[in-house]
Amino acid sequence: SERIIRAVLRGGYNDLIQSAEEYDFSFKYTDRFFDQFLGFQLTGNFQKKIRSNEGIDLDYDQTILNQTSYFINNFTVQFSDEDRIRRGGNLILDVNTPDNGVIKLNTVYNFTKRDYIVHRRTYPNGGSTGQTGSVTYDFRDREQEINFFTSSLTGENHLLETDLDWGFSFAQSKTVFPFDYQMYFTEASIIGEAGMRTPPQLKDHPEQYVDYAYNNFNAATLSEAHYNFSNGVSGILKIGGRYTTKDRNNDNTQTYAPYYLGNWKGYERLQDGSIRAKDLTGTYFEPFYLRYLESPSNLGLPFSETLDSPPSSRDLFDLYSLYPLINRDKLRQWYELNKNGVSSNGQVPEYYNDPAVATNYYDVTESVGAGYIMNTLNLGQSLIFIAGLRVEAEDNDYINKYSNIKFSSFPASEVEPRDTTAAYSETVWLPNFQLLYKATDFLNIRLAAYQALARPDFNMRLNTFFAWRGASIGSAQQLYRGNPNLKTAKAWNFEINTSFYGNKIGLISLSVFFKQIDDMYHMLNQINTSGSALLLELGLGTQSLHGGTYQLTVPYNSPDPSYVWGLEFEQQINFTFLPGLLQNIVLSYNFSLVRSETTIIAVTTDTTYTIIGGIPFPSYTQRPITDTQQLENQPEFFGNISLGYDIGGFSGRIALFHQSQYNLSFTPTGRGDRIIAGYTRLDLALKYKMLNFLSFMLNVSNLSNITDDDLIDNRVNGYQILNTSERYGLTVDFGLRVDI
Repeated sequence: SERIIRAVLRGGYNDLIQSAEEYDFSFKYTDRFFDQFLGFQLTGNFQKKIRSNEGIDLDYDQTILNQTSYFINNFTVQFSDEDRIRRGGNLILDVNTPDNGVIKLNTVYNFTKRDYIVHRRTYPNGGSTGQTGSVTYDFRDREQEINFFTSSLTGENHLLETDLDWGFSFAQSKTVFPFDYQMYFTEASIIGEAGMRTPPQLKDHPEQYVDYAYNNFNAATLSEAHYNFSNGVSGILKIGGRYTTKDRNNDNTQTYAPYYLGNWKGYERLQDGSIRAKDLTGTYFEPFYLRYLESPSNLGLPFSETLDSPPSSRDLFDLYSLYPLINRDKLRQWYELNKNGVSSNGQVPEYYNDPAVATNYYDVTESVGAGYIMNTLNLGQSLIFIAGLRVEAEDNDYINKYSNIKFSSFPASEVEPRDTTAAYSETVWLPNFQLLYKATDFLNIRLAAYQALARPDFNMRLNTFFAWRGASIGSAQQLYRGNPNLKTAKAWNFEINTSFYGNKIGLISLSVFFKQIDDMYHMLNQINTSGSALLLELGLGTQSLHGGTYQLTVPYNSPDPSYVWGLEFEQQINFTFLPGLLQNIVLSYNFSLVRSETTIIAVTTDTTYTIIGGIPFPSYTQRPITDTQQLENQPEFFGNISLGYDIGGFSGRIALFHQSQYNLSFTPTGRGDRIIAGYTRLDLALKYKMLNFLSFMLNVSNLSNITDDDLIDNRVNGYQILNTSERYGLTVDFGLRVDI
């Protein structure tokens, strides 16, 4: 019944871009009215955060020296300048009912806006990827808005000597991009003038490539531009008895302007349908416009006219140069001036609709009904046996797009994707058994055996079917196929858990576990195959659109059981038994050791020889096999340790978290597996309660200034090399809290 009013205000500092333009304000008001009949709680928050990050991306040629060595053949640097604004609130109303029960309404609304521009450029070095020394500059300006709403009505009532817990809930999220425009500039390779000088073949330290760039921005011209329209909606409806239905849809459109074909138009279509000549006088692009008026064949926009004077730059990771950064105002003005461009007769647009983005369209309804029964049996004072059974039935409908012809290259205006549907239903029985033994007042032992499930992402079950060949000369033919038959993974879990407590050792918990997973799902990434045999073997019943060999990407269920085993350990200690000021120390730590094993589809290469004139000529063919690897997304070790000190109104914690590297995805050849690198992160949190109603807080995140690294693992030749790296930098938050 006590009234509570609380307000928290924080300011922040982002070390990556040297800015303090951050804030975080939240409040909470709680009270009861009408003689305790109605409870009221309102919370709200307003937040602005800087989410800028720096990144690099390395491509390699791994085919040299008979596929035993490699060098960096393209180095990409990227800077994302982002502000994120969040605001939202939570309203809770609860009513005491005459049956000594309660009915509660809980409503949450959150709004997030991301406003960011991404600057990206390349430093190519030839190789088998088709890079010729031409430099590309890529800039994308985006605004994203995410609206999330959820409301639930629950009750705990007592009717006719029966306890009744019930509930209904609804949730919906919607994502839109009010602005999403991307410009590509190409600086063609001209010996002695533009593109790249011939750099050495490097295995590491790619920053050395920067000095080989001409940075001739006058020679770089606008190549392509894209404008994306997107609308994504998802919703969840839950009803008592554990019935959940989830709806998702995503409908994207994109327009593109192939400026590399000289597609700038000197006319524009007005809203009333009439056509008039463009007039760029008084804009950033007046010099370009005057050149066009002088000679209508001058249709190329030089890159230099979208930059500041002099062009701005940024050193990423204090090491890699990203030069130049585009002028964001010029980028947006170019789109506004030219988005309705047409030829003088109105027959040829400047921006075409891109049908290829229909590959991202989906309309999904996933419904899950569940029921359970459970019984608790007390066997004396120290032994408890719990047995239960849960049944879950899923019934899903999927609508998406497919193409019955293959893409020739980009742009592929002749492709018109069609609608297709798929459905998936499965009922899973999930038994649960637990035995709890209270050996002493300070020692508990728990044994558990239960079955659980994991459903694949809905994108894997879409009836997707798209075939294409990349635009670059020599690009491999690609085929992506969804798998509507993809099964839900089921796992038997066996656990032994013990916990005990002592005044000096604190609380200690130890768990040992083993899991057997059937129908574990994986993604088969670009396996070299031919014909339709592999598609038919996976039960997909479709024919390939490609002649000859191609690279197939398709989700599938593991043909053999997968296994996970390991242990978890945790200890929490308050050093109250130590003398003097040492008794205020608190320590907690935990760690997990995990091992896993799963079966994936891989390939092996068979070599045959043809004798011509007494000379053997080898030929190579690949065939699918199975291979045993660690599970994806499963670190083998992770742990956290927190050391704190509490005295009076002061509380401080310094926390260290470490996670080992883990597999993200596998390639059939084993030469390009993806690994997320391990890292060690250090954070600091301080709090001081000056008065009963006033507290101060200081949080410092990422003291160790870690980077998020993605590695390429070549299991055949036994080396790991850096693929991408991102850095968000150190952030500092300082705030105060007021309680009334």
